[in-house]
Amino acid sequence: MLARLLKSSHPEDLRAANKLIKEMVQEDQKRMEKISKRVNAIEEVNNNVKLLSDMLSAFRSGQWSEGSEDLMKELYQRCEKMRPTLFRLASDTEDNDEALGKGYEGAHPALGYRIGVSKS
Repeated sequence: MLARLLKSSHPEDLRAANKLIKEMVQEDQKRMEKISKRVNAIEEVNNNVKLLSDMLSAFRSGQWSEGSEDLMKELYQRCEKMRPTLFRLASDTEDNDEALGKGYEGAHPALGYRIGVSKS
């Protein structure tokens, strides 16, 4: 349709083509913003899970330092807070966002596992 409008010599067709192009650009910008938010959320979760995992390992091996408990609680709370966000992002992920889906698959089980371990 866009190609037909652009080939036309009628001013109203060219205006319609311009409007269509602007809408396409806006849609693409919104899609890119969503992808960026997803990537940032997944990175945050992965970082928190890794740090929490490292802290749990240190706790088990007896290499525990004063003040670590507060940080561990804060990490746990962040992970709990991010859990619904991950579920929402996973349901919003489009079929062609395979890379994001794979990142989510890695973050979600680790998040659930670490939260479960932290509670015990």
